[in-house]
Amino acid sequence: MTDYLFEKSLISDEVQNALPLNYAIRPLAKEDYDKGVLDCLGQLSIIEEISETKFSEHFAAMKKSGQYYIVVIEDKDSNRVVGLGTLLVELKFLRGCSKAGHIEDIVVDDSYRGKKFGLM
Repeated sequence: MTDYLFEKSLISDEVQNALPLNYAIRPLAKEDYDKGVLDCLGQLSIIEEISETKFSEHFAAMKKSGQYYIVVIEDKDSNRVVGLGTLLVELKFLRGCSKAGHIEDIVVDDSYRGKKFGLM
């Protein structure tokens, strides 16, 4: 069973159906280490070498916090992550102890740009 960062059901069918058939939008999975998620992220900024163990530990910490919602777009033909974005949920005292979302780290692989994946 795939270990996702958050419940897959939080991504609506409407969003999934907006993608071409050979693409999937879903939560980050621990297995994405082998699907090029760091290569994709490296097109946004310089990242250090991250071992699979370190990736797994960081993934577990992010999942446990419940504040990180990293969404990936996967090319199902190549089994590669071709885009991703992060929603970070911050707890606030303002507005009656509400929550605020911060969108960060939006990136689409060079060879997949122009398909409007960044708008998902």
